[in-house]
Amino acid sequence: MKKKKLLIPILIFTFFLIFFIIFINRDVHYQNLLISREKWEKIQGTKEEDYSLKVEKLFINDYPTIIDYSSHIIYTNMISFSKENPTVHFFSNFKNTNIRILEEEDTVSIMIYNNSSYTVYSLQKKTLPMVHLTYHEYLSKISDCQLKILDNQKKSTRKVIQSDASINIEDDLYVVSLRKESIGRNKRKNDISIFNHPKVDVFLLKKEEIDQEQKEKVELFVNHEYRGSYYLVFNERNGR
Repeated sequence: MKKKKLLIPILIFTFFLIFFIIFINRDVHYQNLLISREKWEKIQGTKEEDYSLKVEKLFINDYPTIIDYSSHIIYTNMISFSKENPTVHFFSNFKNTNIRILEEEDTVSIMIYNNSSYTVYSLQKKTLPMVHLTYHEYLSKISDCQLKILDNQKKSTRKVIQSDASINIEDDLYVVSLRKESIGRNKRKNDISIFNHPKVDVFLLKKEEIDQEQKEKVELFVNHEYRGSYYLVFNERNGR
C-alpha cells in the first residue's frame, strides 16, 4: 500500500513535467530556427498570410524585445546576438504556432505560423537603449502610463526597468514622472535607478539635443510604434 501511495505522486509529477516540456517550455536556440529561402517559401506556399496572427511577446535570452505592429518590425538592442546562439522564447495570440528565422545578408525575417496561416516580421537591431511608453492616447495630455526601459549599456546594473508613471505631452516633449503612490494611495519608496542615476523622480524625453550633462540618447517607442531617437534628460535633482 505504501508503495502505491508513493507511486501516485510520482506519476502525477511525471505527467506535469512532460506537459511542461511539450506544451509550455518554448525556448529554442536561435541557430536551430534558421531555415533556407526554399524552406521559407515552402511554408508560405501552403498557408494564407494573416495579419491577425501576432507575436505578443518575444524574448531573446530572456531579454525583452519591442514589437511595432504598424510596421511589423521587432526591435532588439542585443548586439551580435545571432553569433551567441541565444534562446528565443515567444508568445502568440493563436495556439499551436511555430517560429522560423531567415537570414539574408543584413536582413533578418521572423515568420510565425500555424496550420493555416502565417505572418512575417522583420528583426531590427538598435545600438542604443530603448524606452517604451504605453498609455491611452485618447485621454488628455497628462495620462497614466507604463514605462519600460531596455538598457543594453555594459555599465548599467539594471538591464530591464519597468514602472508605473504619468506623462505630460507637449508636441515632441514627454515629461515622465514616476509614481510615488500605489493602490490605496499608499506611499512607496522610489528606488528606481535609470542608467545608474539613483532615485530618478522625473525625466524628459526630448527630440532635439540640449546642452545638459545628465542626458542619454535613446530610441523611443510609444504604444508599440517607433518614434525615433530622443534624448532622455534627467531632472537636476536626480542623482544628488
